[in-house]
Amino acid sequence: MAHEPLEHSKLHGKAFLRDLLTSYIHIRPSKQETARQDLANIQSALRLYHSKHRRFPSTAEGMRELVNRQGLEQVPRDPWGSLMEH
Repeated sequence: MAHEPLEHSKLHGKAFLRDLLTSYIHIRPSKQETARQDLANIQSALRLYHSKHRRFPSTAEGMRELVNRQGLEQVPRDPWGSLMEH
């Protein structure tokens, strides 16, 4: 499998985080804190994955790739209970 250029991979990671943050704007404070922590965990897992594989997971691989590679314990759920499987 060909590796994506680093800049292209960074854009995917930033777009992913931007989209997740945008969806959390109108959440109650307790859920906001949970969402912030989940996003921080996802960001750490993405950084670790990128440092090991020199790319971010593809859209097709999604969050499950972070779980499969032990970056996350499980696919997190958003504040509404849906799996974050972007």
